[in-house]
Amino acid sequence: MEDGARKSAVAQTIFGRAGLDLIPTLNMGSDAIREQAELADKLGYSFSRLEGKEMEDFTDAVEILKTPFLHFGKTW
Repeated sequence: MEDGARKSAVAQTIFGRAGLDLIPTLNMGSDAIREQAELADKLGYSFSRLEGKEMEDFTDAVEILKTPFLHFGKTW
């Protein structure tokens, strides 16, 4: 897809706020991205699916716990 507003919108829809930052990486193509992933593995910068799931669960728990504090002190 050519660069432009539509590409930016699609990237943001799929990847959230980080989507715009990911466009240059995605533009490199699948082979280059695969090479970067292999390099990350070799250097020890990658993590397993289990570790990813645990990080996701932790982030969810933090969001659940912080929500009441965001509303604390607000008048209903």
